Amino acid sequence: MDINEPKCPHCGYINETGAEAQYMNKLDDVRQRLDNVDEEAAAGYGKNYLKIVKIMAITLVILIVLALGYIVLARYIENKIMDNGNASGDDMLKEMSWQREHFPIYDKIYESGDYEKLVETVFSDETSSHDIWQWEHYNFARKYNDYVQIRNMIEKIDSEGWNEYYAKSITYSCFYYYFENYKTNSADKVSEEEEEILKPNIEYINNVLHERLGYSDEDMEGLKDKIMSEYGNVMYDKCEKIAVKNMKNYK
Repeated sequence: MDINEPKCPHCGYINETGAEAQYMNKLDDVRQRLDNVDEEAAAGYGKNYLKIVKIMAITLVILIVLALGYIVLARYIENKIMDNGNASGDDMLKEMSWQREHFPIYDKIYESGDYEKLVETVFSDETSSHDIWQWEHYNFARKYNDYVQIRNMIEKIDSEGWNEYYAKSITYSCFYYYFENYKTNSADKVSEEEEEILKPNIEYINNVLHERLGYSDEDMEGLKDKIMSEYGNVMYDKCEKIAVKNMKNYK
C-alpha cells in the first residue's frame, strides 16, 4: 500500500503516517483558502465577511480535533481492540499473510469431513503463536478437539490405569464440556450443522462422565455451584479437589 494512504485499502487498518499527512494537506488547503480571500471584496461584505472568517476558524478547529482523534483512535485500536501489545505493523502484516495462506487449507480439510486431521492441523505447535481464533470454523474445531483429547485420555487410562494426573485432567475436561458446551452452552457458538456433527461427541463424553466417572445428572447439578465461577466458567482447582476425592470410584 502507499505510505500516504490514511488506511489500508484491503483491511481498513488505520495508517497513522498517512492519516497525519491527509490532515496536514487539509490544513494547507484551509490556509490557502484564507490567503486567497479578496481583501477589497471582504471589506465590502463587512459583517458577512466576519461571519465567514468565524466559520472557517471553527472549521479549522474541528479539523484539528478530528485529526487528533484519528491518531488517538489508531493507537487505541492497535493497543486495545486488536490486543497485539507491542506488535508492529510488520508483525500484523505477517500474521495476515500467514492466515491467507493457512486458512484456505483449514477450509479444505473442514469441507472434506476429516475432523481428526483438522484438529491435528489447526492445533499443532506451528499454530500456537498465531491468531487461529480468527478462522471461521475455529469454535467447531476447538470443541471437536476437546472431544479428541478426552477420548485419547480414556485410551491411555485403559492401557496404563488411573493416576492422579489423569483423574484431574479428565474430570476438568468432562466438567468443562458438560457445563460450557452441553448444558449452559456458554462457550462460543457453532452453526446448526456443526451442532449435529458434534452430537455423537457429546454422547461419548456424557457416557464417560456417567459410566466411567460415576457422576449422574443430579450429581452434576449439585456440583454446579461448587465448580462454576461467578462468570460462568468451570474452575480447574475446584475440579482437582473433586477428582482427588472421588478417584477411587472412577472406572
